[in-house]
Amino acid sequence: MMLNEWFAQQKDREDAVGALARRFMADSSGPLWANDPQTFHQYLTDRAADPDSFAALDQALSEWIRRGKRSPVLSINPAEARATKREAR
Repeated sequence: MMLNEWFAQQKDREDAVGALARRFMADSSGPLWANDPQTFHQYLTDRAADPDSFAALDQALSEWIRRGKRSPVLSINPAEARATKREAR
């Protein structure tokens, strides 16, 4: 599952990740058209989001990565991407 699809499924959560998903969905210029973590981070940066929003994004990305919901080429951490590629072999 791609990152944008995963975020769309989180909208009903009653935590910071759910609030972030709702924020992304409510903004027509939001990053839900994208599938890479950098675009979501840049969206928050461009809007001078508060530290809690960045923490929620970090939490969301950790959950998404842990559940194997992304392609290794989208990893923010190159070492993690290499490890994931080795595991896939």
